[in-house]
Amino acid sequence: MTDEPKTAQINVRAPEAAREFLLNLAARLRGDPTFLPRAEAWLIEVEDPTAWPSLAERVANLEAAVERLTRDRS
Repeated sequence: MTDEPKTAQINVRAPEAAREFLLNLAARLRGDPTFLPRAEAWLIEVEDPTAWPSLAERVANLEAAVERLTRDRS
């Protein structure tokens, strides 16, 4: 008997360009028990337009603001 969690084979139709990404995603889901709740939280944030901006969006906004400020000084 094994202690590994039960897994299922799931077939997904996606663009060929997403193949490596999906394989990486599946590996993380199998290997890291903390990944699924984090991925679910991220997806909720992406799907909910009222959610606070993600960290990546916040960094991008800050970088754009710094760029504008430094450009305006010249």
